[in-house]
Amino acid sequence: MDFLYQDLVGEGGRVFPEVKPVQLFKLPIKIPNIEDTNEILKSKNIENKVQQIQKLWSELIDKQRQFLEYLQAKYNITKPSKSLQKWIKLDSNGLLSELKKAKVSLEVKTEMELLKFFKEEKIEIATFKEKIEKIDNEIDQYVCELYGLTEDEIRIVNNANA
Repeated sequence: MDFLYQDLVGEGGRVFPEVKPVQLFKLPIKIPNIEDTNEILKSKNIENKVQQIQKLWSELIDKQRQFLEYLQAKYNITKPSKSLQKWIKLDSNGLLSELKKAKVSLEVKTEMELLKFFKEEKIEIATFKEKIEKIDNEIDQYVCELYGLTEDEIRIVNNANA
């Protein structure tokens, strides 16, 4: 849908694009034929996959929040830096550097334990992201089938979104 919307409206790159109802009506929203069991099934599959993604995103956000809250509570960090708030983007050295800026001093053994925990959390979050991407690709496939897109049309859409 994003591909079609951008093609129709041409507001790509705007932070807050103006979405007008007249533009939305131009989008070919597929309403499944209630007499076509296959279309109904595909629509239900899309709905289920979207719910799975919502659940995974919620869990991923909770996981990120919990790790930050752990750091704040464990090391008495009242106001974490923006980098520390986005700890998932840090590597081990970056985490240690941010903790040092927050005036946290760690013994070597504690530092090693924290880094092990940090890496485990990053792996778990990466796993969430992989699951989300896999389900997102499945949704794309269902949508392509629902709209009856040809291989060439799918390739055009995929290239435009790359």
